[in-house]
Amino acid sequence: MKLKKGMSILLVIAVIGGMAAFLIPHYQAESEKIHKLEEPLNDEGCLGLNYHRVKDGSVWNKGVQAMTNSDELTTYTVYSDDFEDQLDKMIEENATFVTPDELREYQEQGEFPPNCVWISFDDADKTIVDEALPILEERDIPFTVFVISGQVGENDFESQPLADWGDLRTLRDSGLATIGSHTHDLHKLAEENQDKAIFLEKENEDLFEEDLAKSVEVLESQLDIDVTEFAYPFGEGSEDLADISRAQGIEGTHILAPRVIMPDEDPHWTNRILLSTPFFEENIDPYLERNDPEAS
Repeated sequence: MKLKKGMSILLVIAVIGGMAAFLIPHYQAESEKIHKLEEPLNDEGCLGLNYHRVKDGSVWNKGVQAMTNSDELTTYTVYSDDFEDQLDKMIEENATFVTPDELREYQEQGEFPPNCVWISFDDADKTIVDEALPILEERDIPFTVFVISGQVGENDFESQPLADWGDLRTLRDSGLATIGSHTHDLHKLAEENQDKAIFLEKENEDLFEEDLAKSVEVLESQLDIDVTEFAYPFGEGSEDLADISRAQGIEGTHILAPRVIMPDEDPHWTNRILLSTPFFEENIDPYLERNDPEAS
């Protein structure tokens, strides 16, 4: 019996160790650059809050996080109970939740409402449908999902299963989701420089242009929607790429940066804050409290 118990423990450790190997961050350069608050959040802006995964907060998932300290779990995953708490905090502090179109309308007016919040998700993995959508629907909160159109339905993308076309239609039919592009097949790092996305290399700008056109075409034909939003994988873009997006009819091009969106900023350079639970507690929670329009 003791031998079997010991073998079971070793098996669990081996499984977790194997998971850790897969969960070693593919995006460490990204998280190190864009997850550190360098200046206080401006109270006159709008919070662009970006999530990747919303996973069930099971003992297993949290145990793996504690044992591996995986960047995938600590930086790119929010547990469903924490996600609910964060949304409820926003509601409690009288947040105004906006769509990308409304975001630009407020920019044209030159002013955001207090506690303006725009929520987005990158990659469109299964957890957005299974975990996040019911929580958002219950609270009637609009959100944006950026889809890697050439990887839809992939079961092992960066060790994560992605939503399939049926899932994406479910998001569309919720009436709450805006669906945008996260490239067609360029969610990858440069071969010789693992600190930057492949499309940031000057010689790949034509490739980016072709890929974006393909992504828009596929999303529009599969989902019967107009695609007006694009978010850069790994969060970093360039002026030349923004010009390409603009020329293709994209109305909003979005980066990752730990700053609010300001009324006078270019819609093709929209900040989004990569959100983890500690970052929310340390920075977003106090921001919401001090900007509550109904606070005495």
